[in-house]
Amino acid sequence: MPEMNNPTILIIDDHRPVGMLLENVLRLHGYGVLYAETGEEGLALARREAPALILLDIMMPEMDGFRVCEALKADDGTKGIPVVFISARGEAPAVERGKALGAAGFIRKPFKSQQIVEVLDGLLQVPGNSQ
Repeated sequence: MPEMNNPTILIIDDHRPVGMLLENVLRLHGYGVLYAETGEEGLALARREAPALILLDIMMPEMDGFRVCEALKADDGTKGIPVVFISARGEAPAVERGKALGAAGFIRKPFKSQQIVEVLDGLLQVPGNSQ
């Protein structure tokens, strides 16, 4: 269980190895972590746990990240949670669609661990976490 002052991040990614990598990076930098492998599971976790931020893959079966983001932003309980897309789909149309849906950021796979931490620390204004 993370300490009260450590923000909790929800990772929604159907590719478990990527999820584990993100989880390790985040825990190493003091973040609490929740993980969901599907969009539906991620929506339920977000509604129940109210994470500080959501890292969201775009390409997932059944419910893609765009639809998950749309559902999050349409829900009064989750619309204020920043969403950062993490995807191999880094071309302009995907980035623009993410912004139009209200995403706070976009990180292209493959990513560097430090890149993740810098984006999160900036969005969550966590002092000294990226050292």
